[in-house]
Amino acid sequence: MKDENESAVRLSLEEIAMQQLEYTKKQYQLTKFLSGCTAMILVVVIVASTMFYHRFNAIYKDLVVINANMKDITTDLADLDLKGLNERLVNTLEASETAMGTVSEAISRVDLDELNKSIQNLQRALDPLVRVLGALGGGR
Repeated sequence: MKDENESAVRLSLEEIAMQQLEYTKKQYQLTKFLSGCTAMILVVVIVASTMFYHRFNAIYKDLVVINANMKDITTDLADLDLKGLNERLVNTLEASETAMGTVSEAISRVDLDELNKSIQNLQRALDPLVRVLGALGGGR
């Protein structure tokens, strides 16, 4: 009976050793798979960071240029004499308004009926000259 118990214990130890060996093989395969996945993830992260680095670097350079331009614009705006410019514009508008008033007064003083009569008289006076020039020009 002692032999049977020992052989049963032995078998179970051999079975346990075999199961452990199977588990160890599975663990090794899983470790290889996870190492491959980790390497692939690392490659993807490196490629993505390289791409994003160049894009972010270009954006950063653009932001530096924009910042410099904004400083120049701010300086130019600070140097402008907006109050003086406003006064000059007001003066120009007032002068234009005065000139328009003078022009409108001059136009209102013109007698259109008299102007029409003068134009008709001029046409009548030039009519014989036009005929003579037309006859000279028509002979060509």
